[in-house]
Amino acid sequence: MLKQPVNLNLFTIQFPITALSSISHRISGVILFFLTFPFISLILVAIQSQDGFDYASILMSHFVMKSALTLYVAAIVYHFFSGLRHLTMDFGYWETLKASRYSAMGVYILFLAVTIFFSLLIW
Repeated sequence: MLKQPVNLNLFTIQFPITALSSISHRISGVILFFLTFPFISLILVAIQSQDGFDYASILMSHFVMKSALTLYVAAIVYHFFSGLRHLTMDFGYWETLKASRYSAMGVYILFLAVTIFFSLLIW
């Protein structure tokens, strides 16, 4: 029996853009899962009183919190556009290889444009 070589190094495999889009969709979902609770907690602190709002304002002025908010917004934007792409494919559109490549590229372009816009607002 002849054993075929197995490449287990994921960094040497060339994934197509459709696979990268699907993997990125899952990663953005995980980021959303872990960052939603801290930001909702911060909003709840901010709406409790004037002191809570001042505390949240001071906290959000730090570099780490602005970076986390930028990451959170980027994850929301990407997850939204990629989710729309997946829903469209569930309805039977963009299922060919060419169309799915173009839709994945479109998601990345929209993601970059909208994320840059919101990043400028945050910073």
